[in-house]
Amino acid sequence: MRLFSSIKNAFLFNKMLKQSIKEEQAKDELYSKMSLEELRNLPDAELCDAVIRRTSCKADEYDEYEILTELTDTEFTIYVITMFNAEIENGGLCQFFSNSSKSVAPYVSKRLEIIGANEHKKLYDAFVSEYNFDLNNLSEFETDDIDEFVDFYDKYDFEEFDNAELPPLTDYLN
Repeated sequence: MRLFSSIKNAFLFNKMLKQSIKEEQAKDELYSKMSLEELRNLPDAELCDAVIRRTSCKADEYDEYEILTELTDTEFTIYVITMFNAEIENGGLCQFFSNSSKSVAPYVSKRLEIIGANEHKKLYDAFVSEYNFDLNNLSEFETDDIDEFVDFYDKYDFEEFDNAELPPLTDYLN
């Protein structure tokens, strides 16, 4: 009986996952087609979600270098902040520097300033300055080896940044 129950649960999970993906895709499509007037009438939290989704959809159309020229300044700020926030919320600053999102590292400080996330900016700038990072060349963080990734934590003190009790960056985008 357990086998059938497990199979049933797997099918139910798969069905729920597909439904969730469809709902997210429908939101992307809805928000991408909204006029500026319709966007202005959204509640703040929904407006923030709509702008992030519209920017993400637009950014997906370009490679990482085209993004620099194709997004408006506001869209680029949202793009940089959401990329940075996703990584630091998921795995911390080390993960940000280790994943492909590090391509936005040179722009993070200015974008944090633009949105008024001054404490985040202060910690980010202090970390980068302390270790004298060249934000245009973070190739040392490129690894697929978990032991090398763990070694980064021995080499660099990510704790102050990762453990700081600061509001999520998405709060500043509202």
